Amino acid sequence: RDLLLYYYYSSMIWIGLKMWDKAYEFSQTAITVPCSALSAIMVEAFKKFVIASLITRGKMDALPKQCSPIVQRHIKKYAPEYVEFATAYTKREGDKMEELVTKHSEVFLQDHNMGIIDQAMKKYMQQAIQRLTSTYLTLSLSDIAANVRLASPKHAEEILLTMIQSGELAACINQKDGMVSFTDTTNATALMDSVEEEIEATQKIVQRLEAMDEDIQTSREYLTKQILRDPHLRDELEQVIRSGGGKGKVRGILENLLKG
Repeated sequence: RDLLLYYYYSSMIWIGLKMWDKAYEFSQTAITVPCSALSAIMVEAFKKFVIASLITRGKMDALPKQCSPIVQRHIKKYAPEYVEFATAYTKREGDKMEELVTKHSEVFLQDHNMGIIDQAMKKYMQQAIQRLTSTYLTLSLSDIAANVRLASPKHAEEILLTMIQSGELAACINQKDGMVSFTDTTNATALMDSVEEEIEATQKIVQRLEAMDEDIQTSREYLTKQILRDPHLRDELEQVIRSGGGKGKVRGILENLLKG
């Protein structure tokens, strides 16, 4: 019982933090704790598992094989409202899902699960919008609202902005005409990688050119030509030598030139 309570309460904490992968993991573990009879806690853990499964995987997962036989055979009977909702979710029956939320609202409220049911509904809408990106490159807010059965284009825009800000969707919204352009995140990533490679290659070229320029400017031939071209340069170079300027190869070249 203590082990079951640990995993159940842990799943509730993760749900409160909206860390749904963790909530799924802990609620799943809770229903696999060995038992010879079903308990109310395990049934509640199953309800959390169903919703976490929908939010993280877009469908109701099958019960883990590690579940005790009595769980495999009977637990769904104690949460028919959740199983019905999850079945409609898995089949992408948005209208039926809304009907079921209304129909079973009293049960969901009594279980203190209406909040996560609402989150599952929002996630369903987001997943429905993501599926549109595989079919359309551009779509109006009105069409998105109609496809996903949202109340208004404004509601569609709010969901899109949330998804864009969280990185779940790559899209641009034109506020003037209400059109949404979906972009391929894979292509965008590839483009950024390509740009970074080009920048790196350019930096290497610049470094080589700077090194070549330095070699040229410190070569005896180059300095000789510059001194012959500009008589005042000799005086300046002599001043550099007297003040201790110039190092290594460059200083040696300058001294030899000025002696010539």
